[in-house]
Amino acid sequence: MGVTFIRDGLSGLVGALVMVGLWHVPRLWNEEGLDLSRVIVTKFLGFHANSYSRLGLAAHLLVGFVPGVIYGSLFHPLPRSLEILNGLLYGLILWLVLMVVVLPAVGEGYFGVKLGRTARISSLLSHLVYGLILAGVYVLW
Repeated sequence: MGVTFIRDGLSGLVGALVMVGLWHVPRLWNEEGLDLSRVIVTKFLGFHANSYSRLGLAAHLLVGFVPGVIYGSLFHPLPRSLEILNGLLYGLILWLVLMVVVLPAVGEGYFGVKLGRTARISSLLSHLVYGLILAGVYVLW
């Protein structure tokens, strides 16, 4: 239990780190992506985003750890040959949870309608990459 918990969580943490880097890609085209650390700080914790961005980043990395543990529990019994597909599916599920549960709960509307199209697309892509990285690191361990 202990070793697999850490392995699974660290797989999620690596995926979350890559995901944080992807938040900045839309800025290359002068578009605003979805910075989930800012959402965590402003909407969940009630702080000003610029003052506590490190706090939001730390919270997001913790949030990345937990789905890694869940991934290990759900997908461990499945064949390793399906790991890429499992990662993509898991990333899509996490994105859907964000779009239909989390963002409406914090006042951004279903599918983040108040955030704009670029935020939705960049969020989808970053969650799919999260799932791929999570699955890739998971299968290596």
